Amino acid sequence: MSVWHLTLDELRRRAPLWEPAAVAVGNFDGVHVGHARILRLAVEEAAAAGETPVALTFSPHPRAVVGGGPPPALSTVEHRARLMRKLGVARVVVLRFDRDVASLSPEAFVHDVLLEGLGARRIVVGEDFRFGRGAAGTPRLLEDEAGRRGAAVHVAPTVRAPDGRVVSSSCIRRLLAEGDVEAAARLLGRPYEVVGVPGGMERSPDGEPALRVDPAPELLLPGAGEYRAELWGEHGDDRGDDDARGVPVVAVIAAGPGRGLLLRGGAPPAGTGPVRVRFLARRR
Repeated sequence: MSVWHLTLDELRRRAPLWEPAAVAVGNFDGVHVGHARILRLAVEEAAAAGETPVALTFSPHPRAVVGGGPPPALSTVEHRARLMRKLGVARVVVLRFDRDVASLSPEAFVHDVLLEGLGARRIVVGEDFRFGRGAAGTPRLLEDEAGRRGAAVHVAPTVRAPDGRVVSSSCIRRLLAEGDVEAAARLLGRPYEVVGVPGGMERSPDGEPALRVDPAPELLLPGAGEYRAELWGEHGDDRGDDDARGVPVVAVIAAGPGRGLLLRGGAPPAGTGPVRVRFLARRR
């Protein structure tokens, strides 16, 4: 799988990147079970038509440019791309969301980014997908604009949890803030993970020695408390090793400003690079 980080100008200069392509479009923060439905549909459509399965995502979050600031992220861009790869996506385009992208009309977004830029012949989005200046573009407008140019649009239905709630990144953020990592895992389709860099040894609030992990600054930490967790290397079990095992640890997240992440009971994996902390259940 290849990951392309591009500005709008760079995309226009290289257009078309792939042709024909089946393109899944969305922010895909966290790559939860609703996102997985969209991405799998794009992969299936690509396989049936002999096209390249592509995911288009954005960085930074659009609300960093046109809203009141970005929400805390559920995944780094790199982790997002690895999760997409596991679903069968062959190419990931990370389009820099800046004023140039934000100012595109919905029609220009369809033409310049999807059809001309990515060579899309099939486009897959969710029911709540909005795009273009002022978020004026809807799936219906996308169907009309793309259809006039010979591209097919597939709108994946909204995914609901067993309790009826709509699966969304914002819902998962609320659950994590409450410390309910098990409910969040059901909506993600896997345990929530935080990527960070191992720091020095410190004392946890109960006085035990603990490893400090400095999380990627954009990521959301679960609510204050103690959690049963696992410590993994940066790529963890991404390589498909069924025998891979994380190191059992207790993750301690303090309350208040500047709260950090401490791990009791385990040493970092071999190497000095980033690690992943996988949250399994709240202890207290």
